Amino acid sequence: NGKYSHGYGWLLVELGRPGIGARFRDLERITLAMATQGFPVEPGKTTGLMMADMATGRLKGDVRDEKASRINVEFKVPLGQVPAVVEILQRVAPELDTVVSVGIMRRFAPDGGLPDLGVPAYPNGKINVGLGRPRAEG
Repeated sequence: NGKYSHGYGWLLVELGRPGIGARFRDLERITLAMATQGFPVEPGKTTGLMMADMATGRLKGDVRDEKASRINVEFKVPLGQVPAVVEILQRVAPELDTVVSVGIMRRFAPDGGLPDLGVPAYPNGKINVGLGRPRAEG
């Protein structure tokens, strides 16, 4: 498969959950932070259609205050840089008004093993690393 090449991971960052939701301004906080560190939004995804500038991570102005039950964005990251990306997301998460989950898609190595990412990972499970927090009112 040409898209999922060895040496790269595709981080799927999911904002919100049904019942909590997320606003696109929270997405923009993530895309801006990622772009400044050299990780633009992966083109060709639905979220990319809402971008005013893929290189900077800036969203179109008319979508920032819109809310969805959840918003997904994908980034292509060299496997050796996954820990740095997790640090970026951990830095931004406290600024968000929603919850965040991060998943990674990657290929098995030619020997059948999974490359070490430098962060806890399980080959058969979904990991929620606890980024973000729900906000409960009254």
